[in-house]
Amino acid sequence: MSRVFLGVALAGCSDPGPAVPAAVDVAIVSEDVRWTATVRAGGGDGGGLACGREIHVPVGADVKISIESRDYLCIFSAPGIGLRTFATPGIPAEYRFRAERPGTFEIRSDEMCGLPATGETSGRLVVETAAEFRRWERETGRGAR
Repeated sequence: MSRVFLGVALAGCSDPGPAVPAAVDVAIVSEDVRWTATVRAGGGDGGGLACGREIHVPVGADVKISIESRDYLCIFSAPGIGLRTFATPGIPAEYRFRAERPGTFEIRSDEMCGLPATGETSGRLVVETAAEFRRWERETGRGAR
């Protein structure tokens, strides 16, 4: 009778980490000479995370940015991702892209109201790994309470 030893290699069976949300919706609202954003990942009807002017999205996600202006024509641009669009009261804008590479990208808004621009017209888009994005979600969610 011969004995057979079966060895199972567990290498490569480690925890894959947090799943990347398939989609991330960003809602930007411009009012007066400032704007703020809310991020909602993974679909659903939740209200999302209010994030001011620092928007986080994970690499690999399909991102939809909806822009609404409450009072003036405003022009939004993020040259690093090819975004350049405008929104005006009653005519919102939408921009879609796939977050393919990590990095931090400047977002600029120019309101066409004649008022002086403030530091509240610029922000940034942070494209990061799924683990970094999930950590940001947890930290931002705690601060929102």
